[in-house]
Amino acid sequence: MRLLYGALGSTSSGSILVSKTHITSAYKIPAPVFEGLPDLPQPDWTMLQEPGPSNYQSRADLEGRVEYLTEQLSRSREIIHAHELIDEGQSAQLVVQHAILEKQNESLHAKENKKKADRTMISKDGMGRHLTAAEFVAAVQEQNDERDAEAAQKEQRRSEREALRSTRAALEVKWKETKAEHERAVNAWKSECEKLTAEGVWKKDLPRKPARPKKPQMPSIGPEMVAGRSDGESDPSSSDGE
Repeated sequence: MRLLYGALGSTSSGSILVSKTHITSAYKIPAPVFEGLPDLPQPDWTMLQEPGPSNYQSRADLEGRVEYLTEQLSRSREIIHAHELIDEGQSAQLVVQHAILEKQNESLHAKENKKKADRTMISKDGMGRHLTAAEFVAAVQEQNDERDAEAAQKEQRRSEREALRSTRAALEVKWKETKAEHERAVNAWKSECEKLTAEGVWKKDLPRKPARPKKPQMPSIGPEMVAGRSDGESDPSSSDGE
């Protein structure tokens, strides 16, 4: 692997795959090359199906058989070696294509996570403006208002997420208390049933088992909070069901 990456780094077209430069659409993925097995002499596989000699054979016959088997084994070795070379070339292609996909993934990630420029544009439509003109002042004020509104919405979403986290924590505490209370009620029910059974009470006349309480649900999140949630931030309304 290191030798292959070193060879890529020494070429003009493959050096970009091992550099930190982002790849562009101008770099084409090389097409896969499917190699076929060359025309090699095939071994005589019928030798495997022939039964062993059951009668006496002379030394010349045995030497001839050994020589023939050695030739068939040599042919098999050439075929195996050819397959190994083909597999090596295909593995090299996979490594190169993997490097290309990694570079493309880095480029896409950088493009998708590019921060929006937080600056006031003097001319939105590409036209000139007088800095003292009423239209220019109105355009600047409009952009400032948009920025303030976006910041206020972001702060509101953050406050709502904090409120949801607090609500979730309170519900978790309440759920633990409810489960503990239910467990105490079940233990008391078991003791009462054992006592009544010992006194001869029929099973059908025993008290019913306390019902299992339902876990409280978190309030749903609006689409505004879902759309405004930052990348990688967990959903505060999600909780593990039991």
